[in-house]
Formats: sequence, C-alpha cells, structure tokens
Amino acid sequence: MSETELSFAIPTCEERGSIDRTIEKHTRLSIVVPAYNEASMLSQNVELIEKVVSVITDSYEIVIAEDGCSDETATMVANMCNNCSKVVHVHSDHRLGKGLALKRALKASTGQSLVFMDADLATSLDHLHDVVKLLENGYDVAIGSRHIKGSYVRRPLSRAIASRIYNFLVKFLFWDNVSDHQCGFKGFNDQTLKSVIDEVTEDGFLFDTELIVRMKNKGLRIIEIPVKWAEPKDRIPKFNLLADGIKMGIELIKLRFKLWAQGNQKST
Repeated sequence: MSETELSFAIPTCEERGSIDRTIEKHTRLSIVVPAYNEASMLSQNVELIEKVVSVITDSYEIVIAEDGCSDETATMVANMCNNCSKVVHVHSDHRLGKGLALKRALKASTGQSLVFMDADLATSLDHLHDVVKLLENGYDVAIGSRHIKGSYVRRPLSRAIASRIYNFLVKFLFWDNVSDHQCGFKGFNDQTLKSVIDEVTEDGFLFDTELIVRMKNKGLRIIEIPVKWAEPKDRIPKFNLLADGIKMGIELIKLRFKLWAQGNQKST
C-alpha cells in the first residue's frame, strides 16, 4: 500500500478530543465507533474490540465518534483515552447526527484501513479479520451484509421486512447491486474513502447509502461478506412499518434527484 502523504488536513488535538496524543501517520488499522448516549455499554465493548484488534495488529487506533451525548459517555471516553493511548475521542458539543459524526471521525482517522462498527457490536467481531484482509488485498470497500447467503440475523420480523424493503428501493433507484447498505459494519481503504467522503452530504441515516452509491458510481472495488448479526433486545427501536417506510422512500427519492442533478451539472 502506498505510503504517499494523505491529502486531507490532520485535525488539531482539540478537534480529535481533549486528550493529547502523538498521531501515527501510517497506522495500519482504525476502528471507528459512533456513540450517542452509550454509557451503559461502551466501555465493555471497546475492551472487546481492543482484544480482537490487538490479535490482528499492534498498529491500530479506536476512534470514538461521540456525538454530543447527554449522558456520561463523553466523560467515559475521556477516561478511556487517559488509560489507553490507542483510544481517540472525537467530540461534538451538540448532536450532529450519526452521519456527520461518523464523517468527522473517519476523516480524523489515521489508519490505512478503516472499519466502522456500531457501538452495540450487533455484528460479530469474528468478521473483522476478514474485512481487514480484503482491504489489504486490494478491495476499496468491504461491507458486512445481512442479506446474502451465509449470513445469520436475529431481529424482529417488522425490522427485517423494513430492511429488505429499504435495500430493494436503493437497488431499484440507484442500480448499485449492493444487498445491504445499512449494516453497521463496513471497511474502507483510507485513501479511497477520503477521496469520496467530502462529496457525501447526508448527515443522518442515509449517510452509509450515499457513500456506497457514490463509490459504486466511481467503479470502485466493493465486496459484501455474510455476517452474524443480532439486534440487542434492549436496543430495538420503535418502528412503524407504514409511516417510517414511507419516510425512508421519500428520502431515497430526494437523494436520487440530488445525485441526478449533480451529475447533470458536471456534464454541462
């Protein structure tokens, strides 16, 4: 992998968090974890991540995208930074939304391979080594998928149906042939990601989808792998299949028109 200097500005210590640290310019692996009010589970799950990552490499960082939390998450992450130099705190004073918080943390990461995962670790960490290996073997994006052969998923039926409908709509509208756009377990080649990420304008739940669609449109090498995925019982969000489904459909249509308009502008 190229050792060329990255083309983005390294954030200041304050932007990365209040904990001073020496930045490795060529860290092998960055794990990025978006966190909003995750005090009940974050500490123990970061420990689990650290155990798995340390088997893969000793050149890593765990970047916590702490999104203006109203509980004790920010204090907890600051304490982690004090106790472990591998943990990086990307803090926001107010709620940005998962997409924008994740975008800031990905841009602040220093790894040659970047993997983001949900704080609840719904996707088994057993798949992390496979994702890293695929990225280091030349893939630009490796996506954990709940909708391809070999995956195992445990979640309420209404949520499973909603996920299927959402991904069908994305494939219908964007023709990207990706089976699962929203599983919170995705890996990226650093330089490829940072050449695209500033084009992404969605700050909320559509962030992943827009990022993948833009990468697919650029002809990048994308692979999906089947994952074991279980939604924690105490974190299942309320979901109205009709109302929320209509909302998702409208937002996807708006994104389709936005990308179409941008494409027309470039061609004129």
